[in-house]
Amino acid sequence: MTEKEIRKYLDRLNISKDVKTIFKRKISPSVEIAKVWESVPKLNDKIDSDYQPSFFFFIKNENQDYVGAVLDMGFDLHWYILPRFRKKGYLTKALKEAIIPYLFDNRCKSTISISISDCQHFYLDSVKVAKSLNFKQEDPKSNRYVLNENDFDFSNSKILVENSKMSKEQMEDLLKKFQFHYRSLLMISNELEMSFDDDYLIDDLSKIKYTLGHIDDMFHNDPLAH
Repeated sequence: MTEKEIRKYLDRLNISKDVKTIFKRKISPSVEIAKVWESVPKLNDKIDSDYQPSFFFFIKNENQDYVGAVLDMGFDLHWYILPRFRKKGYLTKALKEAIIPYLFDNRCKSTISISISDCQHFYLDSVKVAKSLNFKQEDPKSNRYVLNENDFDFSNSKILVENSKMSKEQMEDLLKKFQFHYRSLLMISNELEMSFDDDYLIDDLSKIKYTLGHIDDMFHNDPLAH
Protein backbone atom coordinates (compact mmCIF):
# COMPACT_ATOMS: atom_id res chain seq x y z
CA MET A 1 0.00 0.00 0.00
CA THR A 2 1.37 3.42 -0.97
CA GLU A 3 1.67 6.55 1.17
CA LYS A 4 -0.94 8.16 -1.09
CA GLU A 5 -3.45 5.43 -0.23
CA ILE A 6 -2.77 5.71 3.52
CA ARG A 7 -3.17 9.48 3.35
CA LYS A 8 -6.51 8.95 1.59
CA TYR A 9 -7.83 7.07 4.64
CA LEU A 10 -6.52 9.73 7.04
CA ASP A 11 -8.18 12.47 5.00
CA ARG A 12 -11.48 10.57 5.03
CA LEU A 13 -11.35 10.21 8.81
CA ASN A 14 -10.50 13.88 9.32
CA ILE A 15 -13.44 14.91 7.15
CA SER A 16 -15.87 12.49 8.80
CA LYS A 17 -15.13 10.37 11.90
CA ASP A 18 -17.81 7.90 10.77
CA VAL A 19 -16.50 6.26 7.58
CA LYS A 20 -18.60 3.31 6.37
CA THR A 21 -15.58 1.25 5.27
CA ILE A 22 -13.45 1.78 8.41
CA PHE A 23 -14.26 -0.05 11.64
CA LYS A 24 -12.32 1.25 14.67
CA ARG A 25 -11.68 0.44 18.32
CA LYS A 26 -9.73 2.58 20.78
CA ILE A 27 -6.70 0.94 22.46
CA SER A 28 -5.15 4.02 24.10
CA PRO A 29 -5.91 7.75 24.44
CA SER A 30 -4.20 8.44 21.09
CA VAL A 31 -4.43 5.18 19.11
CA GLU A 32 -7.25 3.28 17.43
CA ILE A 33 -6.99 -0.10 15.75
CA ALA A 34 -9.07 -0.50 12.62
CA LYS A 35 -10.06 -2.90 9.89
CA VAL A 36 -10.16 -0.91 6.67
CA TRP A 37 -11.88 -1.81 3.42
CA GLU A 38 -11.03 0.00 0.21
CA SER A 39 -14.68 0.30 -0.80
CA VAL A 40 -18.18 -0.97 -0.12
CA PRO A 41 -18.77 -4.39 -1.80
CA LYS A 42 -20.41 -4.33 -5.21
CA LEU A 43 -22.42 -7.00 -7.01
CA ASN A 44 -19.67 -7.77 -9.53
CA ASP A 45 -16.83 -7.97 -6.98
CA LYS A 46 -14.99 -11.29 -6.99
CA ILE A 47 -13.82 -13.04 -3.83
CA ASP A 48 -10.14 -13.93 -3.94
CA SER A 49 -7.17 -14.09 -1.58
CA ASP A 50 -6.85 -10.29 -1.66
CA TYR A 51 -10.49 -9.69 -0.74
CA GLN A 52 -9.92 -8.82 2.90
CA PRO A 53 -9.50 -5.70 5.03
CA SER A 54 -6.22 -4.01 5.84
CA PHE A 55 -5.25 -3.80 9.53
CA PHE A 56 -4.33 -0.29 10.69
CA PHE A 57 -3.39 1.66 13.77
CA PHE A 58 -4.61 5.26 13.47
CA ILE A 59 -2.85 7.93 15.52
CA LYS A 60 -4.63 11.00 16.91
CA ASN A 61 -3.30 14.19 18.50
CA GLU A 62 -4.56 16.11 21.52
CA ASN A 63 -7.21 17.79 19.33
CA GLN A 64 -8.50 14.40 18.12
CA ASP A 65 -7.17 15.00 14.61
CA TYR A 66 -5.90 11.93 12.77
CA VAL A 67 -2.21 12.67 12.25
CA GLY A 68 -0.81 9.36 11.05
CA ALA A 69 -1.19 5.62 10.64
CA VAL A 70 0.72 2.37 10.97
CA LEU A 71 -0.24 -0.41 8.57
CA ASP A 72 0.35 -3.88 9.99
CA MET A 73 1.03 -6.29 7.13
CA GLY A 74 1.78 -9.19 9.48
CA PHE A 75 5.34 -9.61 8.25
CA ASP A 76 6.14 -5.90 8.21
CA LEU A 77 5.00 -2.48 9.44
CA HIS A 78 4.50 0.57 7.27
CA TRP A 79 4.09 3.91 9.02
CA TYR A 80 3.11 7.31 7.68
CA ILE A 81 2.62 10.71 9.32
CA LEU A 82 0.90 13.63 7.60
CA PRO A 83 3.60 16.21 6.67
CA ARG A 84 2.23 19.00 8.87
CA PHE A 85 2.39 16.75 11.96
CA ARG A 86 5.91 15.36 11.53
CA LYS A 87 8.75 15.94 14.01
CA LYS A 88 6.25 16.35 16.87
CA GLY A 89 6.76 12.92 18.45
CA TYR A 90 3.31 11.51 17.65
CA LEU A 91 4.61 8.37 15.95
CA THR A 92 7.20 7.48 18.59
CA LYS A 93 4.72 8.07 21.42
CA ALA A 94 2.02 5.93 19.78
CA LEU A 95 4.46 3.10 19.05
CA LYS A 96 5.85 3.09 22.60
CA GLU A 97 2.56 3.42 24.46
CA ALA A 98 0.19 1.32 22.40
CA ILE A 99 1.09 -0.09 19.00
CA ILE A 100 4.19 -2.19 19.82
CA PRO A 101 2.77 -3.47 23.16
CA TYR A 102 -0.45 -4.42 21.36
CA LEU A 103 1.40 -6.27 18.60
CA PHE A 104 3.58 -8.17 21.09
CA ASP A 105 0.46 -9.64 22.62
CA ASN A 106 0.29 -11.97 19.60
CA ARG A 107 3.86 -12.13 18.27
CA CYS A 108 7.42 -12.22 19.55
CA LYS A 109 8.99 -9.80 17.07
CA SER A 110 8.10 -6.94 14.73
CA THR A 111 9.85 -5.83 11.57
CA ILE A 112 9.88 -2.72 9.41
CA SER A 113 11.49 -2.08 6.04
CA ILE A 114 12.98 1.40 5.61
CA SER A 115 14.51 2.40 2.30
CA ILE A 116 15.32 5.72 0.68
CA SER A 117 13.37 4.80 -2.45
CA ASP A 118 10.20 4.09 -0.44
CA CYS A 119 10.46 6.95 2.07
CA GLN A 120 12.42 9.72 0.39
CA HIS A 121 10.85 12.53 2.45
CA PHE A 122 11.39 11.09 5.91
CA TYR A 123 13.84 8.21 5.58
CA LEU A 124 16.22 9.50 8.27
CA ASP A 125 13.33 10.27 10.63
CA SER A 126 12.01 6.72 10.22
CA VAL A 127 15.41 5.25 11.00
CA LYS A 128 15.65 7.47 14.08
CA VAL A 129 12.22 6.37 15.31
CA ALA A 130 13.03 2.69 14.73
CA LYS A 131 16.32 2.89 16.62
CA SER A 132 14.72 4.78 19.51
CA LEU A 133 12.42 1.77 19.97
CA ASN A 134 15.39 -0.62 19.84
CA PHE A 135 14.78 -1.96 16.33
CA LYS A 136 18.03 -3.46 15.05
CA GLN A 137 19.16 -3.49 11.43
CA GLU A 138 19.38 -7.10 10.19
CA ASP A 139 22.75 -6.39 8.60
CA PRO A 140 24.62 -3.27 7.35
CA LYS A 141 23.26 -3.66 3.81
CA SER A 142 19.69 -4.53 4.75
CA ASN A 143 16.74 -2.14 4.80
CA ARG A 144 14.94 -4.37 7.31
CA TYR A 145 14.90 -3.55 11.02
CA VAL A 146 13.80 -6.08 13.64
CA LEU A 147 12.52 -5.58 17.18
CA ASN A 148 12.41 -8.62 19.46
CA GLU A 149 9.95 -8.65 22.33
CA ASN A 150 12.72 -9.04 24.90
CA ASP A 151 14.40 -5.86 23.62
CA PHE A 152 11.34 -3.64 24.01
CA ASP A 153 10.70 -1.43 27.05
CA PHE A 154 7.10 -2.05 28.16
CA SER A 155 7.23 0.52 30.97
CA ASN A 156 5.57 3.15 28.74
CA SER A 157 2.64 0.94 27.78
CA LYS A 158 -0.78 2.59 28.14
CA ILE A 159 -3.03 -0.04 26.60
CA LEU A 160 -6.68 0.53 27.47
CA VAL A 161 -9.08 -1.13 25.02
CA GLU A 162 -12.42 0.61 24.58
CA ASN A 163 -15.03 -0.81 22.21
CA SER A 164 -16.69 1.54 19.76
CA LYS A 165 -20.25 2.45 20.70
CA MET A 166 -23.12 1.57 18.39
CA SER A 167 -26.40 3.43 18.52
CA LYS A 168 -29.79 1.75 18.45
CA GLU A 169 -30.32 3.05 14.91
CA GLN A 170 -26.97 1.63 13.75
CA MET A 171 -27.71 -1.75 15.29
CA GLU A 172 -31.17 -1.90 13.72
CA ASP A 173 -29.65 -1.04 10.35
CA LEU A 174 -27.00 -3.74 10.79
CA LEU A 175 -29.63 -6.36 11.69
CA LYS A 176 -31.69 -5.42 8.63
CA LYS A 177 -28.63 -5.89 6.40
CA PHE A 178 -27.84 -9.22 8.05
CA GLN A 179 -31.41 -10.45 7.60
CA PHE A 180 -31.41 -9.37 3.95
CA HIS A 181 -28.19 -11.24 3.17
CA TYR A 182 -29.35 -14.31 5.08
CA ARG A 183 -32.56 -14.46 3.05
CA SER A 184 -30.59 -13.95 -0.18
CA LEU A 185 -28.23 -16.82 0.67
CA LEU A 186 -31.16 -19.05 1.56
CA MET A 187 -32.70 -18.44 -1.85
CA ILE A 188 -29.37 -19.15 -3.54
CA SER A 189 -29.18 -22.40 -1.59
CA ASN A 190 -32.67 -23.38 -2.82
CA GLU A 191 -31.71 -22.63 -6.41
CA LEU A 192 -28.52 -24.70 -6.18
CA GLU A 193 -30.39 -27.57 -4.56
CA MET A 194 -32.96 -27.70 -7.35
CA SER A 195 -30.30 -27.45 -10.05
CA PHE A 196 -27.66 -29.81 -8.62
CA ASP A 197 -29.55 -31.80 -5.98
CA ASP A 198 -27.10 -30.51 -3.38
CA ASP A 199 -28.21 -28.78 -0.17
CA TYR A 200 -24.69 -28.43 1.21
CA LEU A 201 -25.30 -24.80 2.17
CA ILE A 202 -28.18 -25.54 4.53
CA ASP A 203 -26.00 -26.46 7.54
CA ASP A 204 -23.88 -23.34 7.14
CA LEU A 205 -26.96 -21.15 6.78
CA SER A 206 -28.38 -22.48 10.05
CA LYS A 207 -25.20 -21.25 11.74
CA ILE A 208 -25.67 -17.84 10.14
CA LYS A 209 -29.25 -17.71 11.42
CA TYR A 210 -27.96 -18.52 14.92
CA THR A 211 -25.42 -15.70 14.59
CA LEU A 212 -28.24 -13.30 13.76
CA GLY A 213 -29.91 -14.08 17.07
CA HIS A 214 -26.58 -13.79 18.88
CA ILE A 215 -26.00 -10.29 17.47
CA ASP A 216 -29.46 -9.25 18.62
CA ASP A 217 -28.72 -10.58 22.13
CA MET A 218 -25.37 -8.76 22.25
CA PHE A 219 -27.05 -5.43 21.61
CA HIS A 220 -29.89 -5.88 24.08
CA ASN A 221 -27.50 -7.05 26.81
CA ASP A 222 -25.03 -4.21 26.25
CA PRO A 223 -25.41 -1.52 28.95
CA LEU A 224 -23.61 0.99 26.71
CA ALA A 225 -26.07 0.63 23.84
CA HIS A 226 -28.13 3.75 23.39
